[in-house]
Parts: sequence; structure tokens; C-alpha cells
Amino acid sequence: MPKPRIEPTPAELYGPLFARVQERGILSDGKIFVDAVPRRPIGDIMADFAALPAGDAELMRFVEANFRLPARVAPLEPALPTRPLREHIRAMWPTLARGPQPGAPDSSALPVGHRHVVPGGGAFARFIIGTASSRCSA
Repeated sequence: MPKPRIEPTPAELYGPLFARVQERGILSDGKIFVDAVPRRPIGDIMADFAALPAGDAELMRFVEANFRLPARVAPLEPALPTRPLREHIRAMWPTLARGPQPGAPDSSALPVGHRHVVPGGGAFARFIIGTASSRCSA
């Protein structure tokens, strides 16, 4: 049986760029850059990064120019249920459920071929790995 192909992690792909983005905290969430998709060949991005001057503003411009960042989804406002729990969940379903997602090459975003729930609505439209029971049909 052939061994499954293991994709390199973003830390392995981007090395010092990944470390700098994460350490400087230029993005609001540590998962954003992990799910970013390069706009051009990684080797070209890394060559340009080697000449990038220091500074958070320069780093942010570089990241935005060279990567497609995950789409931002407005965070949910916490709300106490004002109706029975089942009705409350049904009312929240359109916000919590996401359609199939294709994934992307050179990104940690996984393809998901079915509707799925993002627990808590998620700050970003990303999938939390779960079991088959996390599938939804609503």
C-alpha cells in the first residue's frame, strides 16, 4: 500500500516569512496566514521576501500583494435565546452553516464536499475538522 502523500506545512513552505508574519501579529488571527493562497510561485515570493525591508506595514503590504487571504465573515454577536432552543438553533442555522468548499493548493484549507457547520459562526469561513456526525442537512 503506498504511503499517503504528506503536504508540507505553511511553516515548511514559507519558513522565515511564516515566522515573521506569525511573530509580528500583523493579522488578527494566527490561522489567517495558514489558510492564505499564494498568488504566484512560492520560490518567487520567497526571493522577494529576502529583500523586504523591516517593518509591519511593509510586511502587511507584501502579504496582501502576494497572497489571497481567507474571506472575512462578520463575527456573531452573542445572544441569549428568546425562544425555545430548537427554534433558536434553526434561526442560527443560515449563519452557522457553510456550503461545500473546494480547498486550495498550497493552503491548509481543506476541501469539504458537503454543507457543514462552523462552530460559533467562526471569524472566518473555515472548517473545524470533526467527524461525519458534524455534517448537516438543513
